[in-house]
Amino acid sequence: MLSGGMSGNASAISVHNLSISGPLLISHIISQGPNPGIVPGTAVGSGGTVSISGNDTAGTVNLNIGNSPPAGVLGTITFRAAYTGTVHVLLSPLSGAAASTPAYVTRTGGGFQIHTDSPPPGGVGLSYDYFVTQ
Repeated sequence: MLSGGMSGNASAISVHNLSISGPLLISHIISQGPNPGIVPGTAVGSGGTVSISGNDTAGTVNLNIGNSPPAGVLGTITFRAAYTGTVHVLLSPLSGAAASTPAYVTRTGGGFQIHTDSPPPGGVGLSYDYFVTQ
């Protein structure tokens, strides 16, 4: 309801901050913005590459593992706009190779790193979806 008891609809509303004290019903969450930065870690091995598509909230990380990969950091993701505190990152493997490679994240307000304590298999692609909240 709008003030004065009137009801209304809007196709788009732009606000900087929104505080809601009751239930919030959303049919879809669509995030937007430029890709965050990504650099390969040593665990992608010799000749390994990394790429990212998405934004600071959600996307996909692709890690193409090269030769003789060691355990360690697979990739470092840097947000385009840092969060004000430490973030929560959900990481979901998108293939059997990614699921069988034990991966975890360390995180700050500025980004996150994907790590593995076991050497990943050489010559495979590992893909993970990520979702970030604070």
